[in-house]
Amino acid sequence: MKIAGDAATKKQLSAEALYNQQLNLNQLYDEAISFRKKFEAKHQENEYLKNNLEVAFQSIANMSKAIGMLLHDKEHCIKHLTKKQEMALKAIQNYGIKHVENAGFDEIAQNMRKYYGFTKGIQDVINELMPKPPQRGKGGYEL
Repeated sequence: MKIAGDAATKKQLSAEALYNQQLNLNQLYDEAISFRKKFEAKHQENEYLKNNLEVAFQSIANMSKAIGMLLHDKEHCIKHLTKKQEMALKAIQNYGIKHVENAGFDEIAQNMRKYYGFTKGIQDVINELMPKPPQRGKGGYEL
């Protein structure tokens, strides 16, 4: 009978060991799910920040292009700049290009070097600043 008792005890111990292993596996699985959710949240946050960073550097590029237009465009060129003023405007452009490149947005930096002009966004702001013509009242004239 002692052999049967030993076999039962071994089975009991084996079952308890398997049960404990399963508990550990369940705990590890729950932790893995929790880490995955945290990772996905951080990934989404990272993508959001990356997109905002790109928008910010694109805005710097747009401002740089506008400065280029003020320096080089025949119609919009600021006449009679002193050398210091011209150098300051060029330094602002170069400063922008340097930081855009350092952030890894090489395509935007190349675009900054290659083109100048008012982008639609900057032109929209210019249009907002333009004086509006006076509006007449309905059916009458304003004095």
